[in-house]
Amino acid sequence: MEDNFRDGFGKQLIEVHLQRVYLETGPPRRRRVFSDEQVGKVRADEAVVNQATEIAESFSSDGPVDADELKKLELASDLLLNVADLERALFVELQAAVRTKNGYANSIVDTINSQLAKALNLQRWWSQDSKFELFVSLFEYDLVFMIRDRTGRSYGFDERSDGLKYFLSYFVQYLAHEPPVDGQPEILLMDEPDRFLSSSGQQDLLRIFADFADPKDESREPVQVLYVTHSPFLIDKNHAERIRVLEKGEHDEGTRVVASVAQNHYEPLRSAFGSFVGETAFIGTCNLMLEGPSDQILLAGISSWLGSRSTSKLERLDLNEITLVPAGGVSQVPYLVYLARGRDIEQPAVIVLLDGDKAGTDARGAIRRGGPRRKPLIEDALVLQLSDPELNDLVTDNPHGIVDIEDLIPTDIALAAAKRYCQEFVPEVDWSRITLTADLPYSNSSNEESSSIRPGAKGSIHALEVKIRELSGVSGFELNKIGFARSVLVEIKNREDADLNVKTLEGNFKLLFFELGQRQRRALRAESVVRISSRINRTRDRFLREHVTKATREDVRLLIEEISGQLDNSVEAEYVLAEMRSWSSKFELDADPLEEIQDFDDLRSELRSLAYVGTRRAEKEPSVAS
Repeated sequence: MEDNFRDGFGKQLIEVHLQRVYLETGPPRRRRVFSDEQVGKVRADEAVVNQATEIAESFSSDGPVDADELKKLELASDLLLNVADLERALFVELQAAVRTKNGYANSIVDTINSQLAKALNLQRWWSQDSKFELFVSLFEYDLVFMIRDRTGRSYGFDERSDGLKYFLSYFVQYLAHEPPVDGQPEILLMDEPDRFLSSSGQQDLLRIFADFADPKDESREPVQVLYVTHSPFLIDKNHAERIRVLEKGEHDEGTRVVASVAQNHYEPLRSAFGSFVGETAFIGTCNLMLEGPSDQILLAGISSWLGSRSTSKLERLDLNEITLVPAGGVSQVPYLVYLARGRDIEQPAVIVLLDGDKAGTDARGAIRRGGPRRKPLIEDALVLQLSDPELNDLVTDNPHGIVDIEDLIPTDIALAAAKRYCQEFVPEVDWSRITLTADLPYSNSSNEESSSIRPGAKGSIHALEVKIRELSGVSGFELNKIGFARSVLVEIKNREDADLNVKTLEGNFKLLFFELGQRQRRALRAESVVRISSRINRTRDRFLREHVTKATREDVRLLIEEISGQLDNSVEAEYVLAEMRSWSSKFELDADPLEEIQDFDDLRSELRSLAYVGTRRAEKEPSVAS
């Protein structure tokens, strides 16, 4: 299976000759393609006679078949016969019709393409183009696989990237795969399947692997998938427990598996991939800016834990769709947002999570006035602060409310996590001398840092640190946030589901993730509107340069077709399509296509406002739409 997957479509256009694939039990026939030099040798009648034997051999069906060509033909056969579930008799019928009944032959091809579209459902699996199609076309006596993208243009495989060919080869074999007749379990082994694939293509491939291992179709048997990769984009960050990091030793030490990768959550992944988070920041479909790495560990770990408990996607994060970006301190958050949003034309979707203290409030203010001409770097609705009224239903033991993210953790779990942390990392703390209770010293003295929300408020992790330092007598004790976050994740996984503290933590983070999800979707909609507007404006400007004072109905219909081909399947794109459909009656586009538009000024006005239809309509939509 591995060899088949790696060969894929190869780097050539696949041609399936009607006479040689489906009607023959032996190797398919070969068809000689002559070079210009060969043709030149046989132009004269005498030369044809003298080389008759060589010409006859060129059209013989007995020639050997290249192994690579045979694999490609087998892959095409799998696609048409096994995946699309087409009958061999249909191709026998097409073989006869292609010679004498061209119209009927084309209708058979239409049937083949209809079945292909249903079987492949490529829009679900290939996220880069919602209108992507794989189809077959008749070229003389050949069926040729072709591609059509959202521009409406058709391409051969030699005109598209290697990444697309490899992805399609993996996808076809995934659909055509049948379990062994003896019922034995299978393992799919792959070496660096990310080669040639873009970051989004790798994410699409990851979903195929996930369905191989845990098929949604109950009729399919699960297959264990094991692959090696150097790419951070081929890691399922929702399931860190599945990741194994290999470390090469020196000299004769060999290779070892790094332990506790799942518990550390991205460490030592960060080292293995080279600044894992830094290199993937601003590349994900949406970026969540956080104050520090402990926030990243808690959010990633608890979201994955909720996923294992069959939690709704609305109440957890899809870590493959959102990039968690720690800023290295609350004061750095506005600058990081500026780096992502303030410099380039293409601006990624960004949302922000801040603590509920004064520093968080200051950072929010900097985001509001930190852009050019003191405009907001991002709209304030995309910033979530832990003290926001939307989070009033959060439950905390901190009498001052939710100051930082650790306040979402019930004290009982926090105490157990602190004990685990000390026993593992701070052995000088004699835990037998310490008796901690829920009555922690939450500070609120006037000489400490004040907050406009809660004067002097401090979080639970600060209270824990003070109490342990006091009871242990270790004056320099510090409760490291990253180590504490890791201990919290271990603790909740070891507790019973019925534990009331576990249920409280679960409810807190579900609400937090729900609010973050709303902001994520809002940011993505805004990005979609900007992207669509940019495409429309470029096409419109070119049209108006070519048609300064007049245009025919045919010109406008071609313009509509061009704009439609550049749109995706987003809600905003549908608004634009609906607006253009209204032009049919407004400008009588179904009448004589060669006649000019009567009110060209009105058309120009419609074109200038078209780019903002999505913006106007999106502003009226509720922000909770998924």
